[in-house]
Amino acid sequence: MRKYLIHFILIITLGCTDEFPVELSSREQKLVVEAVITDQPGPYYVRLTKSKSSFEKINLNDLNHGGYWFEDGFEPVLDALVVIYDNEGNVDTLVSSPDTSYYFLKDSVGNIIDTSAMPNEKGHFRGYYQTNTIKGKVGNTYTLIIQWQRKEYRSTCFMSPVPEIDSVTYEFTEGEVGKDDYYIPHIWFKDNPYTKDYYLFIFDSYGVWGRAILSDEYIHTEVKGLDIFRGASYDSWRVGYPPLGTLYSITMASITKEIYMYYRALILQFKNDGGVYSPTPASPPTNISNGALGYFRASAVRMVTDTMPYYPLLKKYHGANPAYTSMRAGVQTSMVSGHRQAGAKY
Repeated sequence: MRKYLIHFILIITLGCTDEFPVELSSREQKLVVEAVITDQPGPYYVRLTKSKSSFEKINLNDLNHGGYWFEDGFEPVLDALVVIYDNEGNVDTLVSSPDTSYYFLKDSVGNIIDTSAMPNEKGHFRGYYQTNTIKGKVGNTYTLIIQWQRKEYRSTCFMSPVPEIDSVTYEFTEGEVGKDDYYIPHIWFKDNPYTKDYYLFIFDSYGVWGRAILSDEYIHTEVKGLDIFRGASYDSWRVGYPPLGTLYSITMASITKEIYMYYRALILQFKNDGGVYSPTPASPPTNISNGALGYFRASAVRMVTDTMPYYPLLKKYHGANPAYTSMRAGVQTSMVSGHRQAGAKY
């Protein structure tokens, strides 16, 4: 039987952005690009920062908006010109993302009764630029142009389709002695057998955040019960699955081979134990020209959000080792046994 060829990253953290320090001389700084456009409604974001040595100490209090949980110590690039255009002739010059997010408290009839403001995680003070008008569309090719310090950087990326996530099932697993029991989420989907496809999985939950990549070279057309949460963690005492009863999300995104190789190189570096037979750390391959680091990704995406089963309750109502299957693909569903298909509602 053929096995899944799949590589995983699991990072236990409270952050939710792709930040990967690159080993460089402290005197050598390069432009680092993190740019994503999807087939979901915009705006889309491009983050520009300056590279730094992975040994450089981070003093969050020295940052412009220092001390917030989403700070990572990377110096933002605030004076670049950023443009994205597609093969249909649509051109969009990006603008600085707002530094502040506003939240409104409304009464029962919709009147605003209170307002609060907080620093925007994707604010310009962190190097973020956002689109105005361009829309992500499957089958289109997108080009990113960045002009900064008398240099021009370019990248082109095609947006391929992504299959629907048919359902999510849960495998009950008894914890080892002294550890809690838990459920393992498995996703089901149908891969297109006539195309060469690569996928990125993004999973997010309380205390759990990670990335996984998949090449369809060694998978069946019908993927039945893929565990994308499995992986390595630098916190060995933590299991790599969302805690019981917590909300989680799984995003499945189409990616190009270049982006697949980018994440694959990162995974190999995270697994590098520093031994004499380990390869020398190096910057991952990039699809950005002119010596920049990072990536430009165009992805069609599908997302599932759900709440992890809570074992004591399920055991009470369904008996020992209950089977549980759930599905949320843009809609919510009630808790029932058996397969839950996409599109099911309360």
